[in-house]
Amino acid sequence: MTISRGFVNTDYYHLWTDTLHARALAHQVRNRWDRGAYVRWTVINAWAVLEMVFREALDDEKIGNRFKEDVNRALSDKGLESLNWGSGIWQKVLDIKKLRKTYVHTKINQIDLFPDTGVADSAILIVREATKAIYKHINMTKPAWIEDDQDRGWDNGGKGSHITMTMDGAKEDDPDVIKVAYVFEGREYVSNVYPQEDTNYEPIVNNLIRNIRIPISSVRVYKGNQLINELVLNMRGSELPE
Repeated sequence: MTISRGFVNTDYYHLWTDTLHARALAHQVRNRWDRGAYVRWTVINAWAVLEMVFREALDDEKIGNRFKEDVNRALSDKGLESLNWGSGIWQKVLDIKKLRKTYVHTKINQIDLFPDTGVADSAILIVREATKAIYKHINMTKPAWIEDDQDRGWDNGGKGSHITMTMDGAKEDDPDVIKVAYVFEGREYVSNVYPQEDTNYEPIVNNLIRNIRIPISSVRVYKGNQLINELVLNMRGSELPE
């Protein structure tokens, strides 16, 4: 079953959700002290993600502090063309690197501790664009998780209503119906009920995972009351079994 979003299954994706979360919080707080902290967190995490992406893409664990030189060397070792660091996305990457360095060193001007939320937005966009660009440069498929741009930040804990969609007169207690349910905070909620036992439920499950806005821990499929499939998820904010 193909999951395009909401399935955090790599270290890179996990750190990327941290970055998206930091940006969301930066937009939601009401004072400049907290806003500055979350913006700086976004930039620092975004840069960490980018370094990880480049090490993975170029298969070179030595890419690090001397980022520009390390990347050029790694590309040269592979017989690939170097990047144009003087313009476009690669110049923006160096700007983010410089900004990150400002935030992680102790000698920082007071004014730099209160960046605007636009700085966080820009960091996300630059890292996403740079990730796509480096994978295109080496003629490889970009990681799907880089397109994820969603995070709830401080939400209401998902305490809103849970709706069940029943199709074509199906009855939830019928032994032949197909039911799709999800688990949120340890409780199961039926999302969809279909009358045909031969229903292709995979697109239904995929659509549920792509579009749900609360951190569910699994999706279950039943024929009547018999569990026939369960997909355990790793969404940010969900509780997984130990």
